[in-house]
Amino acid sequence: LPKTNGNVLIKNARILTVTKGTIPEGDILVENGKIVAVGKDIFAKGGVAIIDAKGKVVSPGIVDAHMHRGADAINEGTDSITGEVRMEDVLNPTSRTLYHALAGGETTGMLLHGSANIIGGQSKVIKFKYGRKSSELPVKDAPRMIKFALGENVTRSGNSSSTRFPKTRMGVQAGYRRAFTEAKAYMETWK
Repeated sequence: LPKTNGNVLIKNARILTVTKGTIPEGDILVENGKIVAVGKDIFAKGGVAIIDAKGKVVSPGIVDAHMHRGADAINEGTDSITGEVRMEDVLNPTSRTLYHALAGGETTGMLLHGSANIIGGQSKVIKFKYGRKSSELPVKDAPRMIKFALGENVTRSGNSSSTRFPKTRMGVQAGYRRAFTEAKAYMETWK
């Protein structure tokens, strides 16, 4: 493939769009890394790389709404409430999992803390930019989110030697009540 430097015209592809159906033998113009035109008979300025995609299919990138790719750690297993930890702090842009995701058509995802905690870490929506600086991965305008979990992972039901609270679904609910009661008291203290 030619070096594009973020500028390329893809010609003659079968384009699967989200809102406009299928465009047979369509074109996609990318300028400075952004798609600026999709349709038929699109032309580019001189010097822009052209890829003939005849016989190929082009579709939008896949967005993964729940993933654990591109991080050096997933769970903070020392406590059942760890809302202060941040996935942004463990981003690894050289993780092979990002490379594999890109190869499979994924472009973006919400990097979540694992499910070992009832209240886990702060999530981060990232672009899969393999090999770039970790500061280039986060989607800047994405809303802030935090991972809450229920079920088998939280209670450590598969680990008979674990002594960490909670061990049952009742304990999970009690943990939530305790955390929110403490949070309300903390807010009142600040008032």
